[in-house]
Amino acid sequence: MSVLSEKDLKCLERDGYVVVRGAIPAEQAQRSTDEVWAFAGRPENRQYSFGIDRDDVDSWYAKTPDSRVDGRTVEMYHGKWQWSNRTSPRVYEAFRQILGDYRICCSFDAANITPPTLNPDEKLEFL
Repeated sequence: MSVLSEKDLKCLERDGYVVVRGAIPAEQAQRSTDEVWAFAGRPENRQYSFGIDRDDVDSWYAKTPDSRVDGRTVEMYHGKWQWSNRTSPRVYEAFRQILGDYRICCSFDAANITPPTLNPDEKLEFL
C-alpha cells in the first residue's frame, strides 16, 4: 500500500519535505495537540516549555534565551498520543516508502508548538 504518490516523492526531492495527508485521524491530531498544551501548561513543566501558555497568546511570541522565532520545542518525549502518531500505519508506510526498507526504528523527538506568524508576508526561518 503506497501512501505517497509520485508527485509527493518529487515534492520531497525538490523541497526536502512532504505532507502526508491523513497521516493520523483528525481526532487523534486534536488529542495530541491537547496533550502537548496540557504538558506545557503544567507549572512543574514550565522549565521544559519556556512559559508558553495556550490561553495567553502573548506568551507564544515572547522571546526567551532558548526560544526561536518559528516555534518552541516542548521537552516532552513519551506522551501517549506521541507514540500513537509515531506508530501510525500511514506514518510508518510513508517512511518505509521513502527509505525503501521495512526495518524502521521509531523516533522519540520532542514536541513543538509553532504559533501562526504575526506578519502574513513573513517567511519563517524553517521554511
